[in-house]
Amino acid sequence: MLQLCAVLLAVTPELTEGRRLYEALRYREAEEQLRLARHDAQATAAERREAYELLAQSLIAQSRVAEGEDVFAELLVLEPNAPAPRETSPKVEEAFARAKRRTYRPDYVKLTQRAAPAGQVVIEVADPWARVSTVSVQGVELARAGGTFAGPLTPGADGPLTAVAKSAAGDPVATLPLQGAAEPVAIAAPPRAVAAPEPAAEASPVTPSSARVPGIALAVAALALGVTGAALLAWGGRDYQAAPTHTFASEVAALDRSAALKGNTGAVLLGTALVAGGASVVLFVAF
Repeated sequence: MLQLCAVLLAVTPELTEGRRLYEALRYREAEEQLRLARHDAQATAAERREAYELLAQSLIAQSRVAEGEDVFAELLVLEPNAPAPRETSPKVEEAFARAKRRTYRPDYVKLTQRAAPAGQVVIEVADPWARVSTVSVQGVELARAGGTFAGPLTPGADGPLTAVAKSAAGDPVATLPLQGAAEPVAIAAPPRAVAAPEPAAEASPVTPSSARVPGIALAVAALALGVTGAALLAWGGRDYQAAPTHTFASEVAALDRSAALKGNTGAVLLGTALVAGGASVVLFVAF
């Protein structure tokens, strides 16, 4: 039950529906859902990227290539390192390439120092053309994880350190002066262990009887249902309030439908939670 509730909270409904409609070749309807999904604050980075890609492809499938190209450009501004869509048509690949060319010049590379623990350095690399192979400080290469490079930071003897990004051929393509770890993250020392007081000789552990286990399980399920229902109601309220701010009638209608679905589902879950909670109380009293 708890796993089911976690899935319900994690999934972006508009993206799920938009993906389903896109795969069913219902591109105009998919467009409505995907326009909402790309701005969903609850979406992960991967979900947001998928929403942008599917929206662009839905527009291109409707022969609205210029609009699809604009959507790709918007994605690339948010994620310079976003890869080109895979397993798609040449028309989509060409639109993505044009969007990248108009957004970034061919030699574009940007290094940004991110927050790191004291004595460490983290460099984020915006590299849309995949020109960077290594990033080093004082000749020491930093470890790479996707578009991020990290490693120890040793103060230099002659002024500030400099991070140097190089191509696979060893040519420098970008540099960034470092003034030490940017905004060091405080690392709290682990708390000292405190010995637990010895229990009194006459004390004995108290455990719930096996007859109360169903009541406990029902109470946990009621709590999970209640939390999920409340979250869906809040989510639906957000969509309802956001609807009047949209210009297109299709987006307003989609938000209204989304708000109604989430509100109804949330109300049902809250009602079920109340019933389950009452049943758990009865079981506790009876046993």
